[in-house]
Amino acid sequence: MIREALARLLPDQQWPQARLIGGWWPRTNQPELDLVAADREPARVISFVGSIKWLEGDGNAFGTHDYAALARDALAVPGANEKTPLIAVSRSGCTIDAPAAVYEPEQLIQAWA
Repeated sequence: MIREALARLLPDQQWPQARLIGGWWPRTNQPELDLVAADREPARVISFVGSIKWLEGDGNAFGTHDYAALARDALAVPGANEKTPLIAVSRSGCTIDAPAAVYEPEQLIQAWA
């Protein structure tokens, strides 16, 4: 659902090359990346790599630990590097300013408006 919502919202001014939204993981399933936005398949440009944190409650916002894990794991995605933007999709918000974008439920619902 979340990937489909992002696919409906993108591309936009912030992510003009984000035409395909998927996930990525190697055969070992470690690491597993929830979101990878690319220009085409096979990808030439990775627009962003992201994480979905969809738990309810005050202690479940996307935070420093989540961002650090995403930054580390994103480097495994072919075509991504330390300059690739990182995003968060979170049901309970975000406690840090580090992600290039944060998508919350209200924004995702707009995909079907």
